[in-house]
Amino acid sequence: MSLIPLQLPAPLLALLHEHGLRTASDLLLTDEETLSRQLHCDEKVIRELFEAIALHYGGSHLSGVAILQNASQLISIFSTGHTGLDCLLSGGLRAGELLEIVGKSSSGKTQWCLQCCMSVASLPDHAVAFVDVSQSFNPERLVEMSRSRGASSESILSMLSRIHCFSAFDAHRLLDVLDTIMAEASQLQAAGHGQSLRLVVVDSLSTLISPLLGGKQSQGHIVMMQIAQALKTIACQHHIAVLYTNHTVADKDLVKPALGKSWAFVPHTQVTLQRSFSNTGSAQNMGIASVTKSIRSRRGETCSYELGPAGLTPCQLTPPQ
Repeated sequence: MSLIPLQLPAPLLALLHEHGLRTASDLLLTDEETLSRQLHCDEKVIRELFEAIALHYGGSHLSGVAILQNASQLISIFSTGHTGLDCLLSGGLRAGELLEIVGKSSSGKTQWCLQCCMSVASLPDHAVAFVDVSQSFNPERLVEMSRSRGASSESILSMLSRIHCFSAFDAHRLLDVLDTIMAEASQLQAAGHGQSLRLVVVDSLSTLISPLLGGKQSQGHIVMMQIAQALKTIACQHHIAVLYTNHTVADKDLVKPALGKSWAFVPHTQVTLQRSFSNTGSAQNMGIASVTKSIRSRRGETCSYELGPAGLTPCQLTPPQ
């Protein structure tokens, strides 16, 4: 998110560049008071700067005609590689929508992400962008899943060549990566041939955002909304399916998504994974996926899954009461 569109006074822009602040993301990761001391500027100037960023990058609107055109586009749906999960999602991963996977550690969130990458990238000319936040991208696991499903060595190599991995270990880098993905998606669409970006995966989004939400500073929430806006732009304007993971946190006797209520409006669909436990309390390789938010599926619908060499596969398991 460049500062140039803000049309800042040349001296102020030069001062920001002198201190290594070249994008709106750089500024939003620092609170107003600290920035004022760092730049030796009046707090009013800094406040007006943040207001300009919020005004320019805070969101956009669509006309009724644009919405109608988007709705009339050919709907693209991609399989997750699990028939039950596809039914749960009314067909599978949908281009133009955000799917959030919520669950505790080891519930199968990353396995679902990798399996969706494999499923989509196995299709000719279908490219996938995997944004690796917690070093979870595992090509060896992708090979194991594919081989367990009977794929040939040639098709596996072809599939892997269509998965592009990006690393992002802080929110600032994540925004840069999302900007890069948007730019590359635009170039591919303009070219009209070759690979087309069909799926963007972020694992795990909450790992980067949750630390920004503590304390009284508002900048963390601003950055969170910038990330939400970027993900929605990728999905809606570029007609790409977006999948990301969100871990859970304990709140008294409740377990809830880590990103909180202010994020709840962002995903079109939210699915929660719950690992099954034996009578002795040990974790099993099975679990239940349930719809906790959806614009088309019925809330509370479930399907079972088993974690194995082929990834998430159907199994028989009774949902917990």
